[in-house]
Amino acid sequence: ITVSEFTKRKIIEKYGIEDSKIIIAPPGIPDFYLPPGTNELGNYFLVTGVNNPRKNALWILNNSTVIKQKGFKIVALKSNSKSFNDTELPKDESIIYKHNVAFKEYCFLLKNAKALIYPSFYEGFGIPILESLSMGTPVIASDIPAFKDVFGNMIKYFQLGDINSFTKIIDSLLEIEVVEGTINYMKNKYNFENSARLILNKINTIV
Repeated sequence: ITVSEFTKRKIIEKYGIEDSKIIIAPPGIPDFYLPPGTNELGNYFLVTGVNNPRKNALWILNNSTVIKQKGFKIVALKSNSKSFNDTELPKDESIIYKHNVAFKEYCFLLKNAKALIYPSFYEGFGIPILESLSMGTPVIASDIPAFKDVFGNMIKYFQLGDINSFTKIIDSLLEIEVVEGTINYMKNKYNFENSARLILNKINTIV
């Protein structure tokens, strides 16, 4: 059981398991609670997982000038995980770091962001993208296979590591929006009930 077509292909490639023996049960997302309050951070993009090198957030932070020139800030979420706490992060007045935010604050930050920027080198699915789209917040992501498999044309892609490609996406800010149909599609397809049903159905065929 795996979470996406991309990870299924990798399992087949690495371990030679038959296609028919692998089922895809994508992740679900919880109901989001939007706490009351006013956005006092101004116009910003949200970046998550800044400690984790695989998330490639450092590349965005090191190129924050592109975003700052457009009048936006970056809100960067990090944890105090011992695995990645030696990552040296740039300091700039346009970057606001937040540590170990609670779920309610995460929801608030995600909902009020101009867009989520998700520049990962490698992912199997991309749950923050799913969360973002479900709240109506646009997503700008690296053009890696997993994202394209799962999200198709619902998000904007830039070429991994290409600052010109990224700049073009930032320049087209007014064209970035999430339509109501996408929000409903995300909530209806990616929920825990559907995932559990897929897994249970598979179990029932082998016992």
